[in-house]
Amino acid sequence: MTVLSIAIGSLKKPNGTNKSNYIFDINYRLSDFAFYEKPKIKEILVFASRLAIKQLSKYDMNVMKHDKYHAYCASNHLIGCCIIMDAGDYSLREINKILKKILNDTLEEVDIYKLEHKDYCVKLKSLEINIPNSPKDRLRYVKDDLEKTKQIMIQNIEDIINRGEELEHLIEQTDDLSRTSKMFFKKSKKINHNCCVIT
Repeated sequence: MTVLSIAIGSLKKPNGTNKSNYIFDINYRLSDFAFYEKPKIKEILVFASRLAIKQLSKYDMNVMKHDKYHAYCASNHLIGCCIIMDAGDYSLREINKILKKILNDTLEEVDIYKLEHKDYCVKLKSLEINIPNSPKDRLRYVKDDLEKTKQIMIQNIEDIINRGEELEHLIEQTDDLSRTSKMFFKKSKKINHNCCVIT
């Protein structure tokens, strides 16, 4: 899973004072793309971030999906944050935690009321957050361990059933061998008795 961009923008005001929303800052992570692809990818990411943030309302969280890409958005009462990434291991709880951290750090870093209402008006350090490519929290680890244990137990049960079938087959063979040996013993005793009679 790869994070492509993290953006902070203004929310559209319900009373109409802010006619459009602005992207205050956006941080791109496009190392996987070729040089000639990056300008178009950036345009798409800005458009998607702006659209996703525009659809947010106060204290809201939203997820937009397109093919293998997901846009996760959250807002507080003033600003919205959007993370665009390809599909991966993140749970919604983990994403929400990251979004809230970015929003809180941004509010601590700058006074939103003093920002100009235009795109890219400030460089935010809060967007330089390091998001690992494959996070797993305790709950995810527990779920993975339970799934592995479940698979092992299913395999053990199948092995026990197979052993039981093999044991039944062995029991049948030993019963057959026992009957055959008893018959052999009786016949040999009878033949031996008939052959060795001295008169």
